[in-house]
Amino acid sequence: MEKKSIVYVVIDIVIYVLVIGFGLALAFDAIPSITPFQRGFFCSDESITYPYKEDTVSTDLAAVLATVVPGAFIIAIEVFQRRSGFKFRKIVKPLYRHLGFYLFGEGLCIIVTEVVKLFSGRLRPHFLDVCQARFTSQNCSNGHQGYIENYVCTNSNNELLLNARKSFPSGHASMIIFSMSYLMIYLQFKIKSKYSVCRVFCPVVQTTLFCVALYVSISRVQDNMHHVTDVIGGGILGLAFSLYTVIYLTKLHKDTGYTSCSSNLENTAIQRYSTNKFSSHETDINLESSWNSVDSKQSLNLSQNSQVAIIS
Repeated sequence: MEKKSIVYVVIDIVIYVLVIGFGLALAFDAIPSITPFQRGFFCSDESITYPYKEDTVSTDLAAVLATVVPGAFIIAIEVFQRRSGFKFRKIVKPLYRHLGFYLFGEGLCIIVTEVVKLFSGRLRPHFLDVCQARFTSQNCSNGHQGYIENYVCTNSNNELLLNARKSFPSGHASMIIFSMSYLMIYLQFKIKSKYSVCRVFCPVVQTTLFCVALYVSISRVQDNMHHVTDVIGGGILGLAFSLYTVIYLTKLHKDTGYTSCSSNLENTAIQRYSTNKFSSHETDINLESSWNSVDSKQSLNLSQNSQVAIIS
C-alpha cells in the first residue's frame, strides 16, 4: 500500500472515531455544557403524566443489537465469500469498507438524532413523575389551565431529569431501524442476489430483523419513554441514514453484480436492436453486391455484343 493511501486511511479512521465518540457523548449526556431546551407544559397535558417505568430494551442492549449483531453478520459474510484461498490481507479492504462505513453512518445517525433531541426539548410521557415539580407562581393544583414555565424539578437525579427532556425523536428507534434496515439491504445484495440456495432462508432472516426493529420501537411507547410520533420520527431518521449509507457510502448496488429486472429488460432490448440493425446492414450490403454483380454482367454482355457487331 502506498504512503498516500495509508495517510487517507488514517484520516478516515480518525474521523470515524471522532464522529462515533461525539455521538455517544451526546447520547449519554457526557458534555455538561450541552443541555436540552427547557420547555414548559400545559396543566391539561395528560401525555406527560404517565408513570416512570424501566426500559424493556435497555440502551446497552439496543447498542448491542445495533452494532455487534450487524458487525458479526458483515464479518461472517465477507469471510465466507473469500473462504477459497483465504488470506487476511484480502479481507481487510472489504471489512474496512463495509464495516467502517456502517459504523460511520451509525455515528452520523446518532449525532443528528441527539441534536434534534436537544433542540426540540420535547417532554417524555413520564416527565411529571420524574420531575416532581414545585411551582413558583402558578400551580396546576389550584385549577390553573395555562402554560406553566415557572417551576423547579425537585428530583435530585440530574441524569433522569436531562433524559426526561429528550423525547423527540426516539434514539432507540432511529438506531435499531438504521441497523436492521441496513442489514436487510446488505443481505439482499450480498447473499440473496448471489446464492439461489438462500432464496427462502434470506427472507426469513430479513423478516426476523424487521420484527426485532418493530419490537424495540413499540417497546418505547409501552415503557412510557416516548410518544408514538417520537418513534415514527426516529424510524424515518434511521431509515434515511440507512439508505444514505447504502447508496452513497458503501455503494452496495454497484459492486455486487446485482441488476434489477428493468435493467435486464433494457439490456435485452438494446442487444436485440443492435442485432437487428447489424442484420439489416448485412442485408443491404448483400443486396448492393448482388445489384453490382448484375450490372457488371450486363455491361460485359453489351460489350461482347458490340464487338461481334463490329466484326460482322
